[in-house]
Amino acid sequence: MGAERALACGLASEVVPEAELDATVDRLCQMILKAPRMATEAVKDYMRAAPDMAIAGAVDFARNLHATIIPRSRPG
Repeated sequence: MGAERALACGLASEVVPEAELDATVDRLCQMILKAPRMATEAVKDYMRAAPDMAIAGAVDFARNLHATIIPRSRPG
């Protein structure tokens, strides 16, 4: 499957020319590193568990994580 088709099918979130790949990966890594650790860990937990869940359960789990993590990760 080509990159454009992967993007159209939702298997990829971004397609860049090969010459821009390293810079794009570096930029993405920097964004991840700037995120609050608690939020990053919640995403990892979700990605481990959600594929084995029914859709409704996965949605509820995501909502729970969001409600639990977001208020704690904001400064104030």
